[in-house]
Order: sequence, then C-alpha cells, then structure tokens
Amino acid sequence: MSKYQVAVLMSAIFLGLFYLVQPQLMPLLGLAVGLGLGSLIMVGDELFAYRWYTEQSQHFLITRSPLFWLSYVPLALFIITSSGSLIGQGMMVGIGWWLVWEMWQLCRDRAAFASRFLTQVTRPFSMAELQALPVIAGVLFLIVAFSVLR
Repeated sequence: MSKYQVAVLMSAIFLGLFYLVQPQLMPLLGLAVGLGLGSLIMVGDELFAYRWYTEQSQHFLITRSPLFWLSYVPLALFIITSSGSLIGQGMMVGIGWWLVWEMWQLCRDRAAFASRFLTQVTRPFSMAELQALPVIAGVLFLIVAFSVLR
C-alpha cells in the first residue's frame, strides 16, 4: 500500500469512529474536509511547496522540522478545544496522522529518519532515542485525536 492509500484508509477509519460518536452528516462532512486539507498540506509540502523555501540542492520540508512538530501539539489542542471548527480539528488530525505515520515508517533507519525529521538538529541520536520519538508522537497524536472524538 502506498502512503497515500494508507492516509485515505486511516481517514476513513477515523471518520467512522467519529460517526459512531456523533451520527450526523454535516459534522462528519466538516471533519472529512479538514482531514483532506491536513493531508493536502503535508503532501503539498512534500511534492511542491518545498521549492519555494529551500535551495535547489536541498529537500528540507518545513512540515517535518522539529520546530513544526514541537509546536503542532499545543496548536492542535488549542484549535480542538477553543475553535469549535470541525474543519480545523480535522486538519489538525490529518497533519498529526501524517507525521506519526511517516515517523513510524522511518524510525528503524537512522539516516532516513534524521534526514527527514532532524535536519536542523546537530546532536546525534541513538537508535533507542529514534525509536522513542514515534512512540511519543503517537501518544500525543492519540491525545489530539481523542480530543476530537469526545
């Protein structure tokens, strides 16, 4: 399965869980639009947007930088608890799902993980630390996702 197919599958599962909690069509539609926008942000940065903010020889992705994923959780919790917008909440879940899924895919390959997520960090990480990062990100994502499902 490609990562795009996995993203669609996970979005469908999340929408199904949301529908079990709140069986109404309009909120479900808003959340689906948000999930799509969140995935579009991540895919768009990977395929197109990086060209506007990096040098020709680099492939640095701002949405995979440590600053982005450290600021993601507080921002996501703020949007989920304060905005009331299902589109915004879905967008935060879509972005979080994408980050966690990519971290899980790359956590066993130190060089690939570092080049994807730790480009601005100069300290070398051990394999245990690299494998702990997706677990921590996954727990934080579950907090965000269950906040939407409340």
